[in-house]
Amino acid sequence: MIRCPNIIETLANGRERHAHGTGRFPCAAFGGSLSDFLGGGVELHWHPDFEFFVLDEGSASLVLTDGECKVAEGDLVLVNSNAIHSMTPLDGCAGAFRSIVCDPSVLAGDVGGVIAERYIGPLARSGSTAWLLPAATHEAELAAFEAAYSALEEERAGFELTVRSGLSAIVSRVILDGGASASRRSSSQQSTLRLMLVLISSAYGRRLAVEDIAAAGGVSVRECQRIFSCLLGQTPGEALLARRVSVARSLLVYSDEPMATIAQACGFSDQGYFSKQFKRVCGCSPREYRARAQR
Repeated sequence: MIRCPNIIETLANGRERHAHGTGRFPCAAFGGSLSDFLGGGVELHWHPDFEFFVLDEGSASLVLTDGECKVAEGDLVLVNSNAIHSMTPLDGCAGAFRSIVCDPSVLAGDVGGVIAERYIGPLARSGSTAWLLPAATHEAELAAFEAAYSALEEERAGFELTVRSGLSAIVSRVILDGGASASRRSSSQQSTLRLMLVLISSAYGRRLAVEDIAAAGGVSVRECQRIFSCLLGQTPGEALLARRVSVARSLLVYSDEPMATIAQACGFSDQGYFSKQFKRVCGCSPREYRARAQR
């Protein structure tokens, strides 16, 4: 079965809320357009699963803690377990995509086995966030993705074996190539960033200073600012504003609360300041955004 999402629901620390697939086979397939997501793209989030992503139309920007990566039409991307990432279409395209998200255990098999110990475990712990496999040089891996995706779509007898085989072929290429990934980042920095995102994501409704955010990660203000700049390319204040606007977008679409109530709930000092900041981020006023969503 193929799911067509338009929003990524996350827990307080930015981890995606819902598990993928079933307990017996934790793997799921998704399809749609990046532009269909609220906000015009997939928001910053992470999950303990591997994600295999193919862009079927246009170009897109994949933002990782390693930096920004441009994905071209037909390219395949493997996003690593626990990697913080987001994706938005470029050049006004819809950004049609397909993806498969699976728990590492689908590929690793038994805990303590050779596949888990020698290949999947080290890959997940490598510190690399993603690997780009361009369409022009990875026809075999794209064919493997197609086979796995079709198997998940049709769910015929034995489809789990086809999925595992296809995804394993992609991972094997990444491992054997040494990984054409973005530069590696310290796993401790990423762990610290997640701790700070916990506070931003759960306490967005109250007044927060950069000192509060730094304290959540157990680092100095200077180190806090450096980690945000290095891994996300933004300041702690910009990350806080993005979270507040993200929650406001959901409330505008899924509730009938008045603007003043939404402004207060999202940590803005007053409705006027809320409208100004919302328009700066989204390009339209909160009222215009609600009207468009309702249409």
